[in-house]
Amino acid sequence: MNRIQVANVRLNEDSRGVRWQGMAREPFRLFFPLGVAAGILGVMLWPLHFLGLGGYPGVGHARIMAHGFLGSFVLGFLATAVPRMLGTGPLAAPGVAGLLGLQILSIGGHLIGWNDAADGLFWAGLLVLVANLAGRFRGRSDLPPPGLVLALLGVLCAMVGIPMGLGAADDETAATRLIWQNRLVYQGFLLLPILGVGAYILPGLLGVSNRHDLPEMRVPNARWWYLAGEAALAGSLVLFSFWLEIRGWVRVAYGLRCLAAGGYLRRQWVLEAGGGKKTAAARWLRAAAILLVAGLATVALFPGVRVAWLHLALAVGMTLITLTVGMRVLFGHSGQPQRLGARNVWLSVAFSVVIMAALTRITGDLLPKILVTHYSYGAVIWAVGLTVWAWKVLPAVFRADAP
Repeated sequence: MNRIQVANVRLNEDSRGVRWQGMAREPFRLFFPLGVAAGILGVMLWPLHFLGLGGYPGVGHARIMAHGFLGSFVLGFLATAVPRMLGTGPLAAPGVAGLLGLQILSIGGHLIGWNDAADGLFWAGLLVLVANLAGRFRGRSDLPPPGLVLALLGVLCAMVGIPMGLGAADDETAATRLIWQNRLVYQGFLLLPILGVGAYILPGLLGVSNRHDLPEMRVPNARWWYLAGEAALAGSLVLFSFWLEIRGWVRVAYGLRCLAAGGYLRRQWVLEAGGGKKTAAARWLRAAAILLVAGLATVALFPGVRVAWLHLALAVGMTLITLTVGMRVLFGHSGQPQRLGARNVWLSVAFSVVIMAALTRITGDLLPKILVTHYSYGAVIWAVGLTVWAWKVLPAVFRADAP
């Protein structure tokens, strides 16, 4: 019996679909829609600002996109999958409700400009998640996949990075701390879980071998330690690249980050040569991985416009991988796994629109004369792409898994 079957808890359901208790047992059903809502609100801060309806988004926009949008997918996935992987029962409903409430309040805080308070709420949510998962770990009957080392490291990046910004506005020596915070809470928190989760969950979508699908074990064997070591090495290289960047070696830093991420992806799953599935989801997943690596490589080549080209890695690469994982989870847990292998023309439309939006946003940085219009157009177009994805995928939230 594998780790998913061990903890396959039947949802409370009726003829209308999944009730609250069932959603709490599978928190992705709550957090994925929240992430979509946060993503749309986060990008729309730019056109609202240029219309004179809000202050400069700055930190609020970045935090909502990283912690509200992508972060909700990370929290929802980990809160659902890790207890199953450990062979334990799901998180208790009060813990899930607390985590959800903190996440909603954090997003709301960033929307109204209370960024420090919102950061604190998000940090508290991470603490709630870690505490709940640690309790499940002690009663485990199985180990999580070795790549989850990277997901844990990503969560720790946010938990260490968020406090680094406290009191920075009144401290003239805080510049280095703020740079560390920026790299940890945006890139570390997002990139590392995507690499770690992807190593286990996405080979099935791609039709390639899954090195992390190991036999059930409560104590790690040599193979588990070896794969965990690979994950830890990739994560350590990413963290070392942050240090290099702060020391002024920007090109070297992003080159190393690109090699660490690309090398791990190549070795684990996405870029495996030959074979594999030819479905729309698999093709877009491979494209997303390439764009993620290309975004980091482009920053290494053109560090003067770092923020612009990071959008290729963040707003395209990481976003498309995250949405593909979300699609896999939602269809797989609503009795619709066959939809993963369908043509899914809508998926190509949604992802093409997201890429077009990101390129529009990037040109706004490269050509300052069109910054206002392209920031605004890019935001609206990106929201349209995400809405198309949500329209076709999110109804699965209310549909129970097949008995």
